[in-house]
Amino acid sequence: MLDDSITVRLGLPVLRILEQWELENYFQVKVIYLRSKANCLKCGKVTTKVHDRRLQYKKDRGLRDKIVLLKILKRRFRCPLERKVFTEPDEVFGLRRRSSRRFREYLGREALHQTVRRVAQKERVGEGLVRTGVAEEIGRMLKAKGVK
Repeated sequence: MLDDSITVRLGLPVLRILEQWELENYFQVKVIYLRSKANCLKCGKVTTKVHDRRLQYKKDRGLRDKIVLLKILKRRFRCPLERKVFTEPDEVFGLRRRSSRRFREYLGREALHQTVRRVAQKERVGEGLVRTGVAEEIGRMLKAKGVK
């Protein structure tokens, strides 16, 4: 640890930080899920047999006006019964998502008060991601009011 550094909590308790770097325009944090086992998607059997690991780059909410990029080390498990390989579930980001849920929630809330284009430019993301965040935020608001 450097003498002039501080530690900031990531706020994602299901992830363990392996490495972190502060670069000029962004923070890069290498993380892995805390769990050591997963349920097979077909048969439901619990397995601890890790087949391999792959890095995935995902975006999280910014910190101190810098982008936060998470390098998540996703494990692929092998089911002992099915002999099939499957990827561990991704509850922080969601299935096939490249941004965290909390980042999409933040984008959705921001876009309710300003234009989609302005939010996209401010956060350095595409307008499509902001629109997705708005749709998810409106869905949550309707669900909270009991509307189907």
